[in-house]
Amino acid sequence: MGFDERRINLEKSGKNGFSFVFVDTHATKECKERLSARDIDVNDLKDLEFCTERSRKSYVAYKKKLARLYDSDPSQHLTDDLEVWESVQPKNRVGRMFGIGSSDPHFVVGGKPSTTCGSKSYLDAQQSQEVQDIKTRFEKERQELENRLQQLEREKVDREEREQLERVVREEREQRMQKQIEDIMRKLNSPGT
Repeated sequence: MGFDERRINLEKSGKNGFSFVFVDTHATKECKERLSARDIDVNDLKDLEFCTERSRKSYVAYKKKLARLYDSDPSQHLTDDLEVWESVQPKNRVGRMFGIGSSDPHFVVGGKPSTTCGSKSYLDAQQSQEVQDIKTRFEKERQELENRLQQLEREKVDREEREQLERVVREEREQRMQKQIEDIMRKLNSPGT
């Protein structure tokens, strides 16, 4: 899953902003678990644990510069500022920025696709998400149909067992009645009565 798609998924769950994308893609598994449990948040620079030192340094530099530019309280400033990210993490020799990969930096950091070819990755991510949503709905419907089929099969087996039991009971009743009739006929036809 690319950064574009990850941002879309995080936004759907109410986690808006590049900080969430970066932490989700660069924090350790344990750190993500603590974030999910809300023991820490993306602004707890001392408590966040990253997979690499470069990730940690880049994220801390970004958050500190945001605090200097906007406000010292992290909850009061923007988390999406491409210019700040570019200033603390310039592009490498192949033109990619750390933490963004080949995705559209305008979308990954700023939340809006650029007008250049980078928007293609946003559209790809959006289409990929739509395909994933369709697959999820299809799988849910398939599971519902499978469950209904199993229910119908159980009902069929129950019906067949009930019919078999009714047939056995009917046959036993007929045998008892036949025996009673035979007993009555024997008594009627017996010479000493």
